[in-house]
Amino acid sequence: MSNPSKLDTLVAEISGTAESEYIGLYKQIPFRVRLPLFARLSALHTIQNSHNKTPRNALLNDLLEIAMDQVMFKLDEETLEALGHLEAQYYEELSQYDSGELSDD
Repeated sequence: MSNPSKLDTLVAEISGTAESEYIGLYKQIPFRVRLPLFARLSALHTIQNSHNKTPRNALLNDLLEIAMDQVMFKLDEETLEALGHLEAQYYEELSQYDSGELSDD
């Protein structure tokens, strides 16, 4: 039996049949969301919170990770390699600073 995908895990969290913990470094960034997406995000977050109290930032991180994984799956090898190098450079640079947390407070 294989492990559930990140998407499967998130769907289970939203439906209340699973929960997970979030660890690691976080970077706070300003981010504007289109109103229809924010309405959908708010609805998903409300449903998820009815089962298990989860910060909205955690849900956003999960959604971004799932979407980025899907995009990376479609990239050609050359672009994927360039992305990996750039990602490592950014991570090295950004990890020198104190981490934030996922709390919405």
